[in-house]
Amino acid sequence: MTQSKLVLTLEQLYTLHTHLHALAEKKASIVKQGDLESLQQLLKDEQKYISAINTLEKQRQKEAAELLNVPGTQPVTITECIKASASPVAEKLVEVRQKILDVTEKIKRQNELNQQLLYQSLQFINMNLDILDPKETQATYSKDVQNQPSKRKSLFDSQA
Repeated sequence: MTQSKLVLTLEQLYTLHTHLHALAEKKASIVKQGDLESLQQLLKDEQKYISAINTLEKQRQKEAAELLNVPGTQPVTITECIKASASPVAEKLVEVRQKILDVTEKIKRQNELNQQLLYQSLQFINMNLDILDPKETQATYSKDVQNQPSKRKSLFDSQA
């Protein structure tokens, strides 16, 4: 009974990870569009999935510990459960474990892409801010220049 519960929990973990991957892909298109409201909502949804994954992971740990008769304080891996399970259940555990590993790798790659997109967006914003309000940098020190009021040249007159 515990083995089938463990397989069911792992399948639920796989489903949640699949949904999380879909959100990560959706995040990329939202970042490209620059839609902050949608991004905020997506981040809230992402947090819900992460919370559910953490809850299921705790349940998986508990079920795996019960399966191997290990105290609940020690973490138990799926590999240990595979070694202790009967052949048909072990095959199912191997299959589900591999699916989870594959989807987590996809999530990792998508999150790296999203991080690069966000970094580029911030660079673009900073570049535009510098064009609108450039900071005058002085290459050398001069006592006379320091006492004169700063003359800023900008393409955009922000004082108008």
